[in-house]
This record gives sequence, C-alpha cells and structure tokens, in this order.
Amino acid sequence: MRYFRRFLIGFGVLMVGTILLLGLFLFVLPYPYTLMLLRHFDPLAGCDIEVIAEPQRLAGADFEIARVDCALIGSNPLPTVFVARPGQSSKTIVFQYGYAYSSEVPYVPYPLNITQLDPHTVLISPGQVTWIDFAKQEWDGIEIKYAISGIKHPGPDDPPNLK
Repeated sequence: MRYFRRFLIGFGVLMVGTILLLGLFLFVLPYPYTLMLLRHFDPLAGCDIEVIAEPQRLAGADFEIARVDCALIGSNPLPTVFVARPGQSSKTIVFQYGYAYSSEVPYVPYPLNITQLDPHTVLISPGQVTWIDFAKQEWDGIEIKYAISGIKHPGPDDPPNLK
C-alpha cells in the first residue's frame, strides 16, 4: 500500500509537470512568434491602440492621432498618426515616432498638431522627438510635410527633410 501511494504521488507530480510543460510549449513560448506571423499580414496585430484625438478632416482625408503599444514585455506606446478616406474603416499609418521618458516625466508627448497648408498638403508638427519609426511623405495624392524641432537619435532611414 505504501508503494502504491508513492506511485500515485509520483505519477501526479509527473502529470502536473507534463501539463505545465505542455502549456508552456503550446501557449507561452509560441506567442511572440504567432504575433510575428500575424504582423507579417497586419503590422498592428496584437497592438493596443488608444485614440487620443478624434479624426480631423484635412485635405479630403481623416487624420487621427493615436497611441499605439505593441510591446510584449514592458510598455513603450508610440504616438501615431493614421489617415483614411472619409467613411472608410481601413487606416494607414503615415507617421509614428518615439520619445524617451522616465517615471519623473509623465506621458505627454503632445501637442502633436496636424494642419492643412493647402487643399493637397498637410503639416504634421510633433515638436521634439527622440526617434522616427515611420514618416510617409505622400498618401493618396496628399503631400505630407513635417515641422520637427529636433530628432534626438536620427536614423539612417529617416527621410532627408526630417533630419
């Protein structure tokens, strides 16, 4: 009887360990790779998007300012500007940038202003940025210009008129 009890305890521990390992290999470890595969088709898959400013109609398109957080570990939400044709649900990222902040500095990377210069040109003015992830120069016949007061860490792929 004593050996049978030890066998049951050992078997139970083995089963619990197997279930935990199986869960680890099936659900926890593949998660980043699943997101990478999804992001191949949709770059914002698995991201949290918080709209900061409702869409503004400029140059015949709707420009929206949002905070996008795609971090798996930690959090570094990026200010992002989306654009879409009026009435369309599919949005395109035209500008995304990063900034460095600490616990002493609250999350206020704004004001991020978008203004219309003429019927076919808009101006995006984020002020000082730390780096630029993405900056589109043209979208669907609309020219996009930028008024950036400084880029702390310019990248080699930044458009020349942004450095």
